[in-house]
Amino acid sequence: VDIYRASTSVVNLTDSAFRLGGTSNEHIIVDTDGLTIKDSSTVRGKFTAGGATIGVTSGPHISASTTDIFVKQSANDYLQIDSDSVDIYAGGTKMSEFGSTVYVGDQSNEHVKLSSTGLELKDSSTVRGKFTGGGTTLGVTSGPHISASTADVTIFQSSDDYLKIDADSVDLYA
Repeated sequence: VDIYRASTSVVNLTDSAFRLGGTSNEHIIVDTDGLTIKDSSTVRGKFTAGGATIGVTSGPHISASTTDIFVKQSANDYLQIDSDSVDIYAGGTKMSEFGSTVYVGDQSNEHVKLSSTGLELKDSSTVRGKFTGGGTTLGVTSGPHISASTADVTIFQSSDDYLKIDADSVDLYA
């Protein structure tokens, strides 16, 4: 069944599909694949049993499936929400992850890690600084570093050479 306006089909109904609007303009199609929103031949939105896409997939768009949601600026710059985190990608690299542990920065390079055990300043897997409820460490603990707890402050050159300051003394070990 077709309904025409000014010799243009604006409604088409078959036993397997329904179209509302002229195919050379904005229109919707409902069929066994789901609901598709089109502008002429360009798909602007699609809703299926597996999810939805809003926008043209070759440009900025939003897509949601049964497992995750994407807000995409491009193939390399986007936000992803899944069951355990919200991740932000820039240039194809994950730059932030917000879950039970939070990461800000490229985890392969310099980044910040925030978890229930404290805040860490990291260079890849190397901890360069750590802040916890019990104190702070600045520097890599296998080399020269500073450690400050609720009881003392210690400046290490090595495990044998260090300066320790506590409530009743300043001690130098060499």
